[in-house]
Amino acid sequence: MDYNKLYAQEAQLLDRFFVNKKPKSLPYSVERFGATRLVRVNPKYVCYPIDVPLGVSLADLKRIQADIERIIFNNRSKHGITDEVKVLIQEQPSQIVVARVDPLTLTYASRPRDGKPRFVLLGKSFVGGKSQPEVINLNHPDTCHVLVGGKTGCGKSRMLYQMILSACEHSEPTDLQIALVDIGGKALSAFSKLPHCAAYVTELAETKALLAHFEKQLVGAQDTYTTRTMIVIDEAPALTSTGDKETDTEFARLLKVLAERGRAYGISLVLGAQNPTDSSVPVEVRRNLGVRVAGMCSESAMSEIILDKGNREAADLTLQGTFIVRHSGQSRLTFSYYLTDDEMINEIARLKSEYDPCTQIDLLVGDGDVMLPQVAINAAVDVLKQYTNDDGTLETGYVMPTKRAIADALGRKSITGNAADKFDRFLDFVVSIYKSGNLVL
Repeated sequence: MDYNKLYAQEAQLLDRFFVNKKPKSLPYSVERFGATRLVRVNPKYVCYPIDVPLGVSLADLKRIQADIERIIFNNRSKHGITDEVKVLIQEQPSQIVVARVDPLTLTYASRPRDGKPRFVLLGKSFVGGKSQPEVINLNHPDTCHVLVGGKTGCGKSRMLYQMILSACEHSEPTDLQIALVDIGGKALSAFSKLPHCAAYVTELAETKALLAHFEKQLVGAQDTYTTRTMIVIDEAPALTSTGDKETDTEFARLLKVLAERGRAYGISLVLGAQNPTDSSVPVEVRRNLGVRVAGMCSESAMSEIILDKGNREAADLTLQGTFIVRHSGQSRLTFSYYLTDDEMINEIARLKSEYDPCTQIDLLVGDGDVMLPQVAINAAVDVLKQYTNDDGTLETGYVMPTKRAIADALGRKSITGNAADKFDRFLDFVVSIYKSGNLVL
């Protein structure tokens, strides 16, 4: 079947509908190109540019959205195409956008290769009949922080993967580093092998320590940093909707502070949020995130949470890997480049062979004067497991081996003498969280 003829037919049907609409015709028409109605086709959508007279809004057009969807569905169903039709009505440029019958995938191999340091690739956007790479500059105050969200299956994770890799491909680790927050350790673990990765945390305690570490950097002269750090949080609601009010409040505070003041100290936030809500991504955090990237949303309210109040465009998206990107006062229909697992592994290996790894951030986890890096806690827990009975009690003899494991992880030789009291507190701290069965503090 010639789909281009199908799309041209739909343009004619829409134009005829505007003229014959009862009780009165609508002041719209599908733009012409010569004698035919104009149809623009991009990899995933068909766009029907609409001529809107000056002084006329698109409000009436949006009110008859269901009629437009029915016209297109009825036409396609005559040809055996019965997929649900949802249209997106855009104001700038004015056009009706509907999914292609034959959508294409933008491969990661086809991405632009001429990126700049500290720039992040979001995909390819289409404005009018022209396409352009959709990139953001982490150094710019309007585009240094990003919120990426949408419903399950929208392509949020692949968007984050593309953003991380594209940023690292064009920046050396001395110029750009990444810090990855991956609660549960399932989504971003592969990127911990990047030479740009200064921290990879999977527990709430580590995450709190990491964000507190960056908060302490927000002092002194601004804009004097030499290395920018991009903090990528796969699922922000895992921090702000834990069920513990004190924990949620503290993480919301840390994110707000870093978003408000981080740019001038070389810190960028990239927050992912699957099915975000007002409470899981608080407004005091969102208002500081200048770039909004919304994939398919299950309802208008979700689109407004991600993009901003009144912007419901993402609720009309129907294809995975399709996003509405809003920043600097504009919204654009954007398609991400699909990164396969093999491409991701190969590109990480290439970057690892090309650059020396950056220095790792040494995180201290604990409370008060008992602060330990996670590596020391893990080493102590490994020893405690060896001395644990089937009923969960600890056998005698675990004290000195556990202290020694902590000392080795810290690079300390002595655990007695002047150091004895400190290592007693270290031991009590580790044993208490081990017995609680919860290493997420």
